[in-house]
Amino acid sequence: MDTLIGLKYLSTEQQKELELNLNSNSFPSIEVLTAKIKNLPNKVIKRGKIKNLEEFYVIKEILDDIDYVLSAAEITVLNQLFAEFEATYK
Repeated sequence: MDTLIGLKYLSTEQQKELELNLNSNSFPSIEVLTAKIKNLPNKVIKRGKIKNLEEFYVIKEILDDIDYVLSAAEITVLNQLFAEFEATYK
């Protein structure tokens, strides 16, 4: 998941090269691979909780990313769910 989150930091050239490598090796496209991350905030909000450590770290990355587009209400809810998970995780 960390690798998928970091893909946005690749240059356009690097992303094109990666896409070609993925396609030539019959792997899913970057768009397909990153769709899980893009949809995760809405899934977590809808569910009302972060279900595991993997989601926790993805949500943390999203909340820390100043370029990620979320509404103020979404940020508030995700921060609350993040704090709840952090406080109760064993």
